[in-house]
Amino acid sequence: MDEAVHSGIAFFIPLIIIVTLLLIPIARILRRTGHSRWWCLIAWIPIVNIIALWVLAFVPWPTVDKN
Repeated sequence: MDEAVHSGIAFFIPLIIIVTLLLIPIARILRRTGHSRWWCLIAWIPIVNIIALWVLAFVPWPTVDKN
């Protein structure tokens, strides 16, 4: 059982680091563009994340397109 605990820790520590390095900057970019920060969770869904990037690129950005 001790090995299972160590392998679990060895899995979750890099996962937490990756989440921090990816999701925080994505959330900040989304906030600056006026979109919900919950969109950053889409970054973890394969194929959907690519589609979401295309949607984000072409929808109006509320903070930029106020005119």
